[in-house]
Amino acid sequence: MISLSPDFLKNYLSYFESNFDFQIRSNTVAEIKLKNKGGSSDEEWTYNFAEPYPGISIMCGNIKGIEKLNGMTGTDEDMKVSVIHYCRRGRCELHTHDGRFAFSRPGVMCLESRKYKKKDFNFFGEDYNSIEIAFRLDEIDEDSRDYLSGLGIDIAGMQANYEADADFRIGNVSDKLKAAEEELAELMESDNVDNTTLFLMVLRINNLITAGNLITDERMFYLTKGQRNIVSEIRSEIDNNPDKAMTVEGFSEKYGISVVSLNKYFSIMYGDTIHKYIQKYRMRHAAETLRNTDKSISEIAAASGYENQGKFGGIFKRIYGMTPMEYRRQNKCEKTKQSK
Repeated sequence: MISLSPDFLKNYLSYFESNFDFQIRSNTVAEIKLKNKGGSSDEEWTYNFAEPYPGISIMCGNIKGIEKLNGMTGTDEDMKVSVIHYCRRGRCELHTHDGRFAFSRPGVMCLESRKYKKKDFNFFGEDYNSIEIAFRLDEIDEDSRDYLSGLGIDIAGMQANYEADADFRIGNVSDKLKAAEEELAELMESDNVDNTTLFLMVLRINNLITAGNLITDERMFYLTKGQRNIVSEIRSEIDNNPDKAMTVEGFSEKYGISVVSLNKYFSIMYGDTIHKYIQKYRMRHAAETLRNTDKSISEIAAASGYENQGKFGGIFKRIYGMTPMEYRRQNKCEKTKQSK
């Protein structure tokens, strides 16, 4: 059995520009908490960490409230890793070699063997939940490479990709691969899991990837810098003007980009078409106002960009499952109970 060493964990985590604390729950899994340097108290990681085989580590957990997390900042020789990264919840943005941006979302996997000069990740301030399997290439000796190769893990290929400083391979996962990743997450949250079980799961996930269960399509995950900037500008305009009438057709005319292309770019970055994003954002804004003020429904509808109160109420009910008045009444009751 491999025991987790506090000294090893401190050395491993020191590559991140974060404050961290951890406690070892068992000889198999450690719970790690990291806070982004300079961040507020609600900007933190809560991750489970294991090392089921020398040189192979698993991290599984949640990043909360962090817009950006600065990654590793060492030299090329500091840490050579190949990573299988699977997104369970939230969205993540990565900067690629050719100046484009890659976007991960739930059900998306990213394979990476790149040199760690410096990496910045944008999590859009949302909760982000993921599983990472990292192969620390310099720590896997020749005997282990031969052994792992016989089990289907190509460490030599990972090393070649690292030396070539290859870019990401990103795509959707099959139902089989998703089920395996979710099972691994459950195991990492268990207090009774052993390293053999975790190692077998690593083998299973690796073999599923090799067997073609990662479906890549560059058109679905990448934006150029210009496309990203336009989408970001549109989102800012929506967020800063919840009462302003806006349409995707209007943005299409403003930027000289077709409605289809603009919705595609927006969906890649933010997960929704522009119309859906506008509706969801305005309803979140309305829900917050309903909870925290005594403004009338008509006032809230107008402030959310809806002159027609009936239309506003219909959309609100579709999203929250109740009318605005019912939502306000329910939340006031809950506040009353909490104050007693």
